[in-house]
Amino acid sequence: MKSEFPLEELKEGLLKAREADKHLKYFGASSHKYQWNPPASLSEIEAFEQRIGTTLPEEYREFLLKAGNGGAGPYYGLFSIEEVNGWLDWEVEPEKEPWLYPGMEVPDPEEWPDYEGNVDRGSIPIASLGDSYFLHLMVSGPHRGRVVYLEAELLYIFFPREKSFLAWYTRWLREVAKGYHIFWYGTNLDGEEEELCQCYQKAVSKEERWLILQSMQKFPFFSKETAELVEHAAKEYLHEGNSRLFAELLHRISPKKRDAYLELLWEEGEYEEVIFTINYAINHLNVNEQACLEHWGTRILLALPKIPQSSWYMAFGLLTKCPKIRLSDAIDLWEIAEPENRPSLLRSFGNFADAREHLDFFLKFLDEREDVKMLGAAVLAVPDAASEVLLEKLHRICKDLEFSMEYKPYKVGEEEEWQRRNDQARICQNAWCTIRNVKELIINPPLYGIPRPHILKIIPDQPWKRKEDYELDDFGIHPLIALVLQETYGRLPSTKWDWNHLFEKIQKLYLVLDEKYLAPESAYLEDFKSRHRIYLRKPDEYGWPDRTYRYDIYDWSAIGRMKNLKVLKIEEICVEDFSFLTQCQNLQKLSLYNTNFTDCRLLQGLSKLRYVDLRYCKLEHIEVLEALEGIEVLTS
Repeated sequence: MKSEFPLEELKEGLLKAREADKHLKYFGASSHKYQWNPPASLSEIEAFEQRIGTTLPEEYREFLLKAGNGGAGPYYGLFSIEEVNGWLDWEVEPEKEPWLYPGMEVPDPEEWPDYEGNVDRGSIPIASLGDSYFLHLMVSGPHRGRVVYLEAELLYIFFPREKSFLAWYTRWLREVAKGYHIFWYGTNLDGEEEELCQCYQKAVSKEERWLILQSMQKFPFFSKETAELVEHAAKEYLHEGNSRLFAELLHRISPKKRDAYLELLWEEGEYEEVIFTINYAINHLNVNEQACLEHWGTRILLALPKIPQSSWYMAFGLLTKCPKIRLSDAIDLWEIAEPENRPSLLRSFGNFADAREHLDFFLKFLDEREDVKMLGAAVLAVPDAASEVLLEKLHRICKDLEFSMEYKPYKVGEEEEWQRRNDQARICQNAWCTIRNVKELIINPPLYGIPRPHILKIIPDQPWKRKEDYELDDFGIHPLIALVLQETYGRLPSTKWDWNHLFEKIQKLYLVLDEKYLAPESAYLEDFKSRHRIYLRKPDEYGWPDRTYRYDIYDWSAIGRMKNLKVLKIEEICVEDFSFLTQCQNLQKLSLYNTNFTDCRLLQGLSKLRYVDLRYCKLEHIEVLEALEGIEVLTS
């Protein structure tokens, strides 16, 4: 006999769930907001059933017709029948036996060709879990009406234990209403706290007890009886490699219980488990990172020779954040590291705060060419430093590997060489990024007590073009100069003669950061000046009729062409080359406030100069300033 559809019970359950999660904290809740869509029409359902060649399972069909055409549900909510229709890109083939069944193993990808036909047959998609994970509903075969979780590439297949759609759905409403912790909803056991504790006592196998313990993660708090059960189980499974679960369960009882458990693991020699669990606790249990690392850092470092080197990367992820541990404390581990683990170890070494003090250690690996993994690790690990030697080695890498940046089609039988070439191309790209950082440090090093001038960039970054590389009568203009001139005069010149004529007219030039000069990535920030790198918007393309003119993010020489320039203000930005100053013979007032200007000798020949602001500049050859007469000089 057909049972009556429990619409009122579902409405009551939905109301309780909505009230329990008023702030929509559960995953996906902000998408459906615990609201059903208006019910589907019978004609919509029948048209869809005609398409798939079978009727929908009764409970799901009644839900669509009487509760809602999709909406509130686990994860991002249930699809409407229109969305189901849109996502359904396979033949349901209800006359054939479905490939999916409860308890099946995830297939080995290499065995996929052995499976005949359509692996999704017999099911329809009813919701998304996010990314490539979906909820399906079996609509044919012996498991018709059951929900199944499926990853698009068959990396994950799971049938919840509920035998019907409504049993699965009402459990979700009930668990949300009770405030349970829900992540992969439906993958653990149903049941209340007391019920699961009783099941644990009756369980025969460790596998059963383990599943029950995993399911207890959903309870936000534990009764005294449950707490005692968890503490006893933690000791029983001490050497089973399950420490993260017990750390989480004990954390809900008391942080002291959690810490005592970790100490017990350490005493038992489970060093690797403790390291992984500490990392988990810091990232998922809101454990105070600094206090935790202060307590464990030195102990972890001393234990590293006792654990598999394949796990060192996790340990160093903690050690590099510990203020007490420096690279000088760990560098001797290099001697016992196995060759296959050294690239990973080298990258870990580069994350220490004092890595720059050991620059010579990293530099020698930049000469490697045969071992691509080691060279790749070295380029990523080497600390950014204002070193000409480092810069030269990085340029040499780019020169030696520049062939890898050229396109080469993939050919069957050359897979290994093709992969090596790709790895070399990636190394070359990373080296160029490091070159940019090193150049910035050379011309604009951070200085204690002095605000750091901003590095200017443009999207896309223009390639470095040095003045000596220009052709005859060829010159670049810095985009900021072009933007300022465009703002001042309304548009940029259109011919070479116009440009030269404009340069002769200019008597004042203010190169100061302003939001109107910035790309959206910088301009829309509340405080763009707090950023070290600032991205300029591109000036109008109008005004560049031939190759004689170029926007060049590194070239400021256009200022030297302004023969009648009397007032120049460049503030809070980094200038790659100040040599243009020697050509500004009519300059009377100069402000280089908080720039990377250093060499005071560049001011010697400026006979008309009467005022110069050099505050927040790291000055060299300051005796030149003392020799200048009749000039007001501001320094800090």
